[in-house]
Amino acid sequence: MKVITLFDETGKVYALFHPSSKPDAPELQFAPANGQRVETLEVPVELEHLKPHQLHAAVCVEHRSGKPALVKRS
Repeated sequence: MKVITLFDETGKVYALFHPSSKPDAPELQFAPANGQRVETLEVPVELEHLKPHQLHAAVCVEHRSGKPALVKRS
């Protein structure tokens, strides 16, 4: 499962959006502020069962390797 993620350079997630695969679904675009980025990221398999608000609280973005990835908060 992929989510559109708004995050900053520290890995803090500000917003998650589950895009729809339906052709007539509305599109959502985040407008990142200075120091923020938007990427479509894969949700870790072990967290896919969480409800949206639970997922937001459970993840951060790891991007030290250059490619951002959602990871479980430690």
